[in-house]
Amino acid sequence: MKLGADKESYFEQLSQKLEQSYCINFDDTGYSEAEWLQRFGDLAVDEAIAEYAQKYDLTAKSELLTSSFNYKKTL
Repeated sequence: MKLGADKESYFEQLSQKLEQSYCINFDDTGYSEAEWLQRFGDLAVDEAIAEYAQKYDLTAKSELLTSSFNYKKTL
């Protein structure tokens, strides 16, 4: 979803996907809505999140779960 006429829906979806992937919500990003839109507003939500995660070197929750599982298997 790109930002369209419904800015509130965009930020709700953004926050939900951040929570699912990185255990943070939009408020945790440190960006205001205007700052986020200036930096990532031309991207789809998934692309914006991927760029944000790369910029701040975030590790996806799924990677943490996988590495934790692999660690336990080696013990």
